[in-house]
Amino acid sequence: MDLQARRLAADVERLADRLRRLSPARLAQSLPPYGTRADAGRLAAQLLADAAQGIEERKGAAAPSWRTVPPLPDYTVGDQVAVTGHDLLTALSGLSPDVPVWTREGRQPAGEVLTEAADALRDLKLAVG
Repeated sequence: MDLQARRLAADVERLADRLRRLSPARLAQSLPPYGTRADAGRLAAQLLADAAQGIEERKGAAAPSWRTVPPLPDYTVGDQVAVTGHDLLTALSGLSPDVPVWTREGRQPAGEVLTEAADALRDLKLAVG
């Protein structure tokens, strides 16, 4: 695993652990612009799931039919981040950073997708507190 992927793995683990440790009341607290802390975690899980799907379906001629991470109770959001993050890291395994992959905005190099995911996770981790 290259350095960028290791950093992403660490960011996923830190955010997932932080969300798992929050009480139900803290998860339900307002966190603009995300809605609640749990909503911020759901956003992270969806971002990771989209990146993984875009990589897995990179050879398709058209953009994938994007899947939605199911809305589950707030207390599961840390696990959703962990699972979708693991899926992304698995999809990235052995993939060159310059390989074009699907995103919701079109094709981008895998390295850029990884950088964007890592940046978003760090921002969300700071926001969640």
